[in-house]
Parts: sequence; structure tokens; C-alpha cells
Amino acid sequence: MRDKRALAVGMMLAAVTVNGCVFGHPGRSASSSSGLGDRNLAQPAQLQPDSNAATATASGTDSSSTAASNDATAQSGGAPSPHGTIAQIVDPSGDAGAPAPAYADAVGVEVDDLGSSVRVTVRLAGTVPAALGSGEVEGIGVNLTPADQSAPSYQLFADGEVDGWFGYLEVGDQFVGYPGTFDLAGAALVFTVPWSALGDLRAGTADAFVDWSKPTIGNAAQSTSDRAPDAGSVAFSR
Repeated sequence: MRDKRALAVGMMLAAVTVNGCVFGHPGRSASSSSGLGDRNLAQPAQLQPDSNAATATASGTDSSSTAASNDATAQSGGAPSPHGTIAQIVDPSGDAGAPAPAYADAVGVEVDDLGSSVRVTVRLAGTVPAALGSGEVEGIGVNLTPADQSAPSYQLFADGEVDGWFGYLEVGDQFVGYPGTFDLAGAALVFTVPWSALGDLRAGTADAFVDWSKPTIGNAAQSTSDRAPDAGSVAFSR
């Protein structure tokens, strides 16, 4: 799979300079989007109650681990996972760097096996606004890479702009119609899709990124990037 994290950064910076949006901005047809995705394939975020999703933050450690605790899963903004949390990433708060807002600072990721579907929760250090400011853009992605190198990789991607948040699914190098739900709950973004949309993935690795950009005086963009974990990825299996 191509490096979509680097692509997201480049497209965001270019878009901020030109028109303040990554793709699908008001005034342009959804089908005439940039290389990142097509709004016709996206799922708009549904606002959900916080349910303590905003309070689960890292405690200053960059360790990553797998877990099977339904107690932790219950804090993700959804029902406890009957099959357990199969991957958990803990990322330190404050490592996104200045001038990143708290909602551009990743502090954790959980992958919950729900049986026929999977829930992926990305936690940020602060409450995520339902819509970003003028010219501000944010991209949040979770890569799920199969252990079988011959299989395609998958990315769940969230695009935040002035008109809200939109969830995408990329299979290999192609965006496909988003097949599930995409929720915004306090300081958490929650993707839920069928395992079948991910090729019934049985084992692999997970990692995530948060890229943020905003124009300043003279249209020069200020931007930050945060990886979770800071290096490498976390293995999972089910």
C-alpha cells in the first residue's frame, strides 16, 4: 500500500494554500474530489454522547500492547465487545507538537472484535469539534495490515473539514463505499465495519496517524503530525 499518511499531509498542505479543504469542499461537486477520496463513497459522522470516550487518555507512556478487557472496550462509546479488544495502542499526550490543538493529538487506539464486525476507536486528547474552522483540515487514519503479505491492506480514514467529518475505507490503493457506521463521540472517532469489508482479516498489525493543518497569515500553513504508536505497529489476531 502506498504511504497514504504522507499523501494526506501533502494534499492537506496544498489544499489549505489553495482553498482550505482536502476534498469535497462546498462549491465543488463531490465527484470531483482530490486524490484522497470521493465524498460519494464517504459516511458522514454521526454525533453520539460522550460516554466517557473523552476521558480515556494516555499517562505519559508510549508503550503499546494488545488487550482483551471488555472494561476498556466499554469506554469506547459503544457496547462491550463480546469477543474482546484484540489490539490496543497507547500514545503519550502532548507529542503532536505545537501548535496542534488537543483534538489533533492521538492518545489511543482500540480494535474491538464484535463477531461479524470490527470497531476501531481513535482517542484524542481533547473533544473533537463537529466541524473545523475555516481553512482548517484534519486527517485521521488507522492502517490494518494483514499478516499475509499477498493480501491487500486496509485503511479507515476520517477527513475533518469546515463542513464536518467524513469516514472512508480504502482497500489496497482504492477507496470503496464505506460499509458501516462512523461516529463522533466526545474526544473519540469510532469506525464500525463488517469484517467482510476487510477481507475477513484474521491477523495483522495496526497503527494510526493524525495530521492537522491550518492556514496562518499570508496563507502559509501551520501543520502537525502524530503517529500512534510513535514507531512501528501493534499485532492483533482473532
